[in-house]
Amino acid sequence: MTVDGTSTLGEDAISLGCHREKMHAECHKKHLNLSILQDIMARTRVERTVYLENHSTMETLDEYPALRFPVILLAETNHQLDVDVDRSIMSGMGIVARKIIEECQRQAWGPGSL
Repeated sequence: MTVDGTSTLGEDAISLGCHREKMHAECHKKHLNLSILQDIMARTRVERTVYLENHSTMETLDEYPALRFPVILLAETNHQLDVDVDRSIMSGMGIVARKIIEECQRQAWGPGSL
């Protein structure tokens, strides 16, 4: 938010409130529309960043329920932490897989089998 209470994306307190209400409504639908949620998350990003700094996890999830959906949470994590979580997980999987194979081989062969 800027000093006058508006976000840098041209959103004011009223429009931000409308976006949050729409998010709550969309999250309660049986078949929610992720595109709508992604749009709302983009529109409330500046406000949400400030909110995250000053509120608990539970308060944040109550205010922004779209964060309960993995695809939305992943995008938020990528944005807030400026990290590609998918890439980090995938690169780590190669290391983990190699260690699992090594451990399985070690256990299968045992210390006295060589």
